[in-house]
Amino acid sequence: MKKRKSYSIKRSIIICLGIVFLYFCIASFSFLPQQETNEEIAGKTVRNGQEAKTGNRIAFIIDDIGHDLSMVNKIIGMNIPVTLSILSSRPYSIYAANKAKINGLEIILHLPMEPHEYPEKDPGKGALFTHMAKGEIIDLLEEHIETIPDILGANNHMGSRFMESEEKLTIVFSELKKRNLFFVDSYTTNNSMGRRVAKKTGIRYASRNVFIDNSGRYRDTFEILNNLIKNRDRWQTLILIGHPYESTVRAIMEIIPTLKSEGIGIVPLSTLVK
Repeated sequence: MKKRKSYSIKRSIIICLGIVFLYFCIASFSFLPQQETNEEIAGKTVRNGQEAKTGNRIAFIIDDIGHDLSMVNKIIGMNIPVTLSILSSRPYSIYAANKAKINGLEIILHLPMEPHEYPEKDPGKGALFTHMAKGEIIDLLEEHIETIPDILGANNHMGSRFMESEEKLTIVFSELKKRNLFFVDSYTTNNSMGRRVAKKTGIRYASRNVFIDNSGRYRDTFEILNNLIKNRDRWQTLILIGHPYESTVRAIMEIIPTLKSEGIGIVPLSTLVK
C-alpha cells in the first residue's frame, strides 16, 4: 500500500515537472523574433535599396497665386506638400492663404520687384524698385507681409534688377530676418546678390533650381520633370518653381507615381531652406 502511494507521488511530481518544462519551452519560443514572409523581406529590401541609392528630395513652389480661384483648389487638390507663393492684394490672395493653412500647406509671399525690362514687364502693385529709399522699401514690405497671414518666407516675383542691388536687398533681407522669415531666390538673374546678402545678414536662404513650365505646355513640363528623375544621381535636393497653369498641375499629377516608385520624396519647402 505504501509502495503504491509512493509511486503515485513520484508520478505526480514527474507530470508537474513535465508541465513546467513544456511551459518554459513554449514561452521561450514566443519571444523569438518572428520570421518575415518572403513578400515582407522583398518589400523591405526594395524600399531600403531606393532610399540608400537616391535619398532625393524635391520641393514644389507654385508662384503667382491669388488670381484664379479654381486653380487654387486644383493645386491644393494634388495632395502633396506644395508651397503656395501668394501675391498680396489679389482677388483670391486671402482665400488661397486660408485654404492652404486649412490643408496643412506652407505659404510664402511672392514679393514683386523691379525687372530689367521695366516698364515693358510690369511687376505689379506694390513692387520694390531700386530708386526707392530705405523707409519706402520697409513700408511696402510691411504692407505685403501684413496682407498675407502666416507666411513662412518670401520669394521674388520678377526682380532681375532689384536682386542685383546688394544695398537694396540688404534692407529687405534684414527686415525679413527680424520677423524670422526665410527667402527663396527665384533666380531671375545670373547676377543675383541673394546668396551673398543672405550670408551677410544671416537670413535663412535657398535658391530655385529649375523653372518647370516656362513654355506653359504640358509636354514640356512633363519632360523636364521626367528628365530630373532620370538624372537623379546628379542631385540630392531640388527646389522647383511652377505656375498656376492647368498644364503644370496635370504634369505634376502624372509624374507623382514615378517619383514615389523611384523613392524621390516630395517635401515641404521649409525643409530645404538652410
